[in-house]
Amino acid sequence: MNTLFAKHILSVPTISGKEDFFIDCIKKWCKIVGIKCHQDGKGNLYLVKGNAASAEWTPCLISHLDTVHRKYLPYIQKKELLPVQIDGDRLYIDGMGIGADCKAGVAICLSVMRKVKSCKCALFVEEETGMQGSKACDASFFDNVSYILSWDSPGGNRATRACSGVPMFTEEFFKIIEPIYKSHGITNWNSEPWTDQLTLVKRFGICSVNARNGGGMAAHTDREDCSLKDMNDSEQLCLDAIAGIPCDRKWEIKYEEPKWEPSKWHSTGKAYGSKLSKEPDLDADEDFGSYVDELFGLGGSDSWQSHDDTDMCQFEFTYDDESQFERHKELCEEENLAVIFEDYNGKSKTAVAEGELQEIKNAYVLWYQIFYDDPYVKTWEQLEDVDDLSEFNDGLIFFEDLDNADNDIQLKNLDDDAEEEKKENPKQMDLFDWIDQQK
Repeated sequence: MNTLFAKHILSVPTISGKEDFFIDCIKKWCKIVGIKCHQDGKGNLYLVKGNAASAEWTPCLISHLDTVHRKYLPYIQKKELLPVQIDGDRLYIDGMGIGADCKAGVAICLSVMRKVKSCKCALFVEEETGMQGSKACDASFFDNVSYILSWDSPGGNRATRACSGVPMFTEEFFKIIEPIYKSHGITNWNSEPWTDQLTLVKRFGICSVNARNGGGMAAHTDREDCSLKDMNDSEQLCLDAIAGIPCDRKWEIKYEEPKWEPSKWHSTGKAYGSKLSKEPDLDADEDFGSYVDELFGLGGSDSWQSHDDTDMCQFEFTYDDESQFERHKELCEEENLAVIFEDYNGKSKTAVAEGELQEIKNAYVLWYQIFYDDPYVKTWEQLEDVDDLSEFNDGLIFFEDLDNADNDIQLKNLDDDAEEEKKENPKQMDLFDWIDQQK
């Protein structure tokens, strides 16, 4: 993937409900490279290359166009690019997240579309606010789609086998994709809370696999960055998957409502005393939310709330099956940890941790042992050495880090940055210079 291409895709500001600037840039790019594209009434963007529209069966790539970063709003209003910086393999923005979830996924899709002869691609709006785009997408676009490749997962060794308790593909499909993904270092098949692929499996019954997009594990936070190396590897993985998966049928999977609905990484919105009396006060909702997000390597600071100056420290655990739920309940009760286990008519199993921070850490360690079948990790500190969950290396911060953080955005001269890179790589062309030349 062209470095400048990746940089400038990531430099376009976009948030849920305000994706138009990003969409306009992609439309211009499609016109330049000869890829047909159109929008539906919801705003979703559909790309078609070669004979994909008329082919009996075709692969389809998907990602989403929105991010959660509200700090992008002034840039969107002025249609200005974000000050993305490059440090070796790392792409980042000082003071705000880079939006790899899911602009990096979009970049992978676009780069792959340039290199294949025939393919479809769907880019959805408003995924972060409940998959609103994919829920309203054009069903006819998927009539001849054989299978779906999604790029909406952070981290390295990570791919999605199920969403909210719903399998995303059949065992027959897995036997084909497993060695392909393993050749790119992906052996950890997770259960995710939700993403657009869940909606598509439910609506159209097409096998779908979601894998890493190059984003770091601090997605949805101001510390979110992106790895160019991982983006390039995912691009090649996508090309290898297209070459290796037979595109001679619809890879069909029957959607079945889960017997129980796994909980998701979010708070319930109720106020609980956090009992963090030894820590500095955080008055603003977003400050406390950012702290918890970064501490646990989780996204979605909007889910965390503060009421009447009482900080809430609460989150829910997710499980692959009921046995994990029951085992976690048993262990937490033995340790007398502040975890509430609930059973709603046998359909929904939920565990909520609240209260003392150390108790929540201990409950998290027990959950990790069960969810990842790893009895050797017994303390919070040992999680720093876990390869599978790099968020524990990157996510652990302390309150004083927030207090000393300078959140002011130092605008950089992107033109100077681009010129320096062009000197080093004279054959590379700035994406937006290229667009301007074609006007």
